[in-house]
Formats: sequence, structure tokens, C-alpha cells
Amino acid sequence: MKIEKKSAHFDIHFSRREAMVLRHVLSFYPLLNPDYHRLSRQPDARIVAGQKMLEEAMAEQHRRIKSEISALMEPLQEKHPGQISLRLDGGQLERFLRALNDVRVGS
Repeated sequence: MKIEKKSAHFDIHFSRREAMVLRHVLSFYPLLNPDYHRLSRQPDARIVAGQKMLEEAMAEQHRRIKSEISALMEPLQEKHPGQISLRLDGGQLERFLRALNDVRVGS
């Protein structure tokens, strides 16, 4: 994989095999359950409602990021024989790397 920084975006170049592996790895997202994050390690009746809100927010964020990642992976284009390219702006690249990190942490 090779990443080139352009003025307002990043071009990422993959071999066919790398693109196949990347799609497979990203198919596991989200690997962490929404209840992975805790407001407190100590069980407390006052925190239950806040914890439930956190879990709902994390589940919604996972759904949103999964759909964004799927949309980002759609335009993979073969520029040269055996080389596939993806163009992402800074925010898209951050979400892409965050999804890969979540899979890494969850595994």
C-alpha cells in the first residue's frame, strides 16, 4: 500500500491482494460491542442511565461509520493493471483509519 498526499486529498494505491484483504478486514467492523466503553468501573445506580445513553450513542456511531466505510470502499478503481486506487479527503482518511484501529483493538 502506498499513500500519496496531494493538496486537498490523499491517494491510496493498493495491489489487488491488498484491496481484497482490506475489504475483508473492514467487514469485521465494528468488532467492539457498544457496551465496551464504560462511564465508570464501579457499578452505581446513578450511572446506569448515562451508561445506557453512551451505549446507544456508540451503536449509532458504529452504524454511521460502517455505512461511510462501505461508501468509501465502493469507488476503488483499477488505474493500472494490478493497482487499485482510492482517493480520500482528510476527514474520510481519519474515519477509515479509525475503523481499522477499532478492528485491531477488538481483535
